[in-house]
Amino acid sequence: MDCGRCCLVVRLAYALVLGVSSCDASVSCVGTDAELAVALASPATISEASEIRIKTGTYHTPQGGWTMDVGYYSLSIVGGYDSVCSARTTAAETTVLDGNGSDPVLTLNAPVWINDPSVLLTVSGLTFQNGRTSSTQGSVAGGLKIGDPGPIYTGQVHVEGNIFRNNDSSGATDQFSAGALSASTDADGLVVRNNVFVGNKGEYSGAVALFSNNPIAVINNTFVGNTANQNQSADRTILSYWTFSGITVANNIFWQNSVPDLNFDAMQGFGLGPQMSLVTNMFQTSAGVAKAEQGSLHLDPQFIAPQNWHLTYVSPMVDAGTIAAIPGLPTTDLDGNPRVDNGKVDIGAYESSYIFVSNFDL
Repeated sequence: MDCGRCCLVVRLAYALVLGVSSCDASVSCVGTDAELAVALASPATISEASEIRIKTGTYHTPQGGWTMDVGYYSLSIVGGYDSVCSARTTAAETTVLDGNGSDPVLTLNAPVWINDPSVLLTVSGLTFQNGRTSSTQGSVAGGLKIGDPGPIYTGQVHVEGNIFRNNDSSGATDQFSAGALSASTDADGLVVRNNVFVGNKGEYSGAVALFSNNPIAVINNTFVGNTANQNQSADRTILSYWTFSGITVANNIFWQNSVPDLNFDAMQGFGLGPQMSLVTNMFQTSAGVAKAEQGSLHLDPQFIAPQNWHLTYVSPMVDAGTIAAIPGLPTTDLDGNPRVDNGKVDIGAYESSYIFVSNFDL
């Protein structure tokens, strides 16, 4: 097949998924630092939906980190592709974006003129590591920053199936900054699911800061060993948020983070009262008052190893999650395995596949 026909086939397949014509889809296949920089410097135009497919490997940021001005149409940035970007593994650890301990990894800026809640921005299948920023100019993140409270992105945002490790925004003074991920959107679709956040550091938000006037969903993530440095602040936490419409936090593990894991009151917005609803999470400590809470656990999750956040067969997280009325419940886990196993869901980013018969593990 010649290159022109191959490109047409790729564009057509992508169009069928996104619901756009084949002439409107743009797919980039990148395998080097330079190619990634070029793809990020060429955002989707007014007539395109775009996908950046990143081959497996390790990529090092340029000075100042990678930055992209997000275009008007849907965009996905996805790791795990083979040498020709035709097949993909969902194992996030195979595609690493490294900030070298000196630069933020990736910033996706939102132009003021975007105003289309049907647009979907997806970041998936990547490891964000060793990102570093201490900027005092607005909200920042050591790993990934999407949009900003001013201007705020107005398309849907899905951050799923990624690993965020050892990212740092220590010194950043804006309360919407975070060690690993800061994401803002005004569309009805800010979803963070199937991610691992480990060893990240921030001032007010050790791992994640989320901002939306509409509902937020944080589902089946694992937070381990993250730190919020502002010991004198009542708002310090591992996961912070701001919303008019509530945030659902379900099936997540919070373990060995700096205290508290969750601050239900932190940045909840204009005195609206509690906005966080908790469903079957494991966390050690919390502060404030939740809007609603059910099935919380305070137990050792019993990971397989210190740097392996899969669950042992005796973990109390196995089959302890919920599948009922959870917005954004994923269909697969971080490894790409089915999320619902025998009608049940584990807590955390990884789903186990243990089978028990008469108390014996087969």
